[in-house]
Amino acid sequence: MDINGNWTCTLIYGTGYSEDIVGQELTFELKISESNGVIIGSGRDVSGFGLNPSEFTIKGFIDEATISFIKQYKSNAYFDLDDKLIIDAKEPSSEITYNGIYNAETNQFEGDWDILIEQRQFGDSWLDDECVGTWIMTKH
Repeated sequence: MDINGNWTCTLIYGTGYSEDIVGQELTFELKISESNGVIIGSGRDVSGFGLNPSEFTIKGFIDEATISFIKQYKSNAYFDLDDKLIIDAKEPSSEITYNGIYNAETNQFEGDWDILIEQRQFGDSWLDDECVGTWIMTKH
């Protein structure tokens, strides 16, 4: 499978978000380059819920049918308590981790993604607020 080139991804919001957001979709496009199993790329959101207008980059790896990468936007975007999208261009977004497997029958990568929204201390331990979902990636 040649990973190099242009791809379209659709992610579906899952647990960790409000019930109004769960099930919503976001589509983004990216261009990937691979060398010795290491992948890098960049792209932009193109449509859907939670669209971040800034560019993002990815870094990761591909090993046979398994892919894993971290996506980070140049601007931070988050939902406030009313599920309104807030864009903060002063800082980059949190890292979003994507893991998936290539499905030869559908010619797509399919998998899960997660983002650590907040980490806070509770007594002697740290609590993480994490949001997760699923994704599908198709080559142009």
